[in-house]
Amino acid sequence: MIRILVDTSSDYTVEEIKANGMELAPLHITIGEKDYRDGYDLSKDRFYELLTSSEEFPKTSQPTPQDFVDVFEDVQEKGDELICILLSSKLSGTFQSATLAKSIVDYDNIHLVDSLGATHMIRIMADYALDLVKEGKSAIEIVAALEEMKSKIKVLAVVDTLEYLCKGGRVSKTAAGIPASMAF
Repeated sequence: MIRILVDTSSDYTVEEIKANGMELAPLHITIGEKDYRDGYDLSKDRFYELLTSSEEFPKTSQPTPQDFVDVFEDVQEKGDELICILLSSKLSGTFQSATLAKSIVDYDNIHLVDSLGATHMIRIMADYALDLVKEGKSAIEIVAALEEMKSKIKVLAVVDTLEYLCKGGRVSKTAAGIPASMAF
């Protein structure tokens, strides 16, 4: 059986993951002294409440190698194949954690795909992979199709404010200070 794994940056809910028979690797979020596993211990709605109300700015970290090892060992024990579609290696260490976990488990039927994107791009790729599994494609064929697909996907995002991107170090204070009416 071919299984699909995404990380929580894909914005699937835990319920959607279960409904699609997928696997989920949680990013970790720290707010103040409290640590959360994204999607499990902290819902998106609660995260946004804490983001706007907490004096502490949230810090995120990639899934640990152990988060992946737990899934990879289950896949190996069952003799399944796993395709992991992960947050861009240019944005996070998630892909690196999965690579380390794969070397620990040492199982050839685990395939890692660096999405080179985030959120909706990962979701588009995962939905496509699920369709290809239903069509009876092999894991190798699916990975090849995903590698070809990722260069063709373009996702544009619009945000209400650059405040949180600035606080998280994703944009400079200068860029965050540009009025939306001047953005181009």
